[in-house]
Amino acid sequence: MTVPAPVTPYQTHAESLAASSPDWLAKLRRGALNRFAEQGFPSLREEEWKYTNVAPIERKRFPWAEAPGQVDPAWVRDRLLPDCWHLVLIDGHFARDLSSLPERAGETVICDFNEALDRHSEWLTQGFGRAVDVDHGFIDFNTALFQGGAFMHLSAGARLEKPIQILHLQTQAAAAASRHLLLLEEGAEATVIETYAGLEAGLTAHISEVLLEKEARLQHFKIQEEAERSFHFGGLYVKQASHS
Repeated sequence: MTVPAPVTPYQTHAESLAASSPDWLAKLRRGALNRFAEQGFPSLREEEWKYTNVAPIERKRFPWAEAPGQVDPAWVRDRLLPDCWHLVLIDGHFARDLSSLPERAGETVICDFNEALDRHSEWLTQGFGRAVDVDHGFIDFNTALFQGGAFMHLSAGARLEKPIQILHLQTQAAAAASRHLLLLEEGAEATVIETYAGLEAGLTAHISEVLLEKEARLQHFKIQEEAERSFHFGGLYVKQASHS
């Protein structure tokens, strides 16, 4: 079978991710890959993208970052914000040794997305995809290919004492995708700072989903310091209850 051009560089990796995912996520991954194979990245013919030409991304045909690249820990530490907890991703892969996360307290959980798949699947199945209310190629690309990300669940009334910095580091001229899911129950409060930095000009395709219950409050910041000529798609999708 001939694989459609947009999928060719990523087919093997996407199939491997689906095979290692739980059934509910594998189904979503394979459906997203099939749609991306048919439609590719958004084109100028689409109303929402008529002023944004993303054809150079497809022509570049980035390889996939199969494994995290080498990075100087001192260089990483220079990009960690003070007085924060930190979740570090290198080329989309969780870097446990460079991360510092709060211990679980009650029903407050902050961890790597893949750990959440193993330990908190009930929250993931209830929340994943609920906030994304649009459909285009970058979203399918992310769903099919995201390697990891951050998961946060705050129970009702919980308040984080320090911000969470999610630090994305691009060390290769390659493609990397990550996915965050942030769930705040009624009255919960948190601050999240997403930071993107890079040594090489690659492709970042990222989605953050946020679900806020009644009177929950989230402060969200995004800092980009990536290499010149990098390509970056980032989507922040929020589903809010009243007074959140």
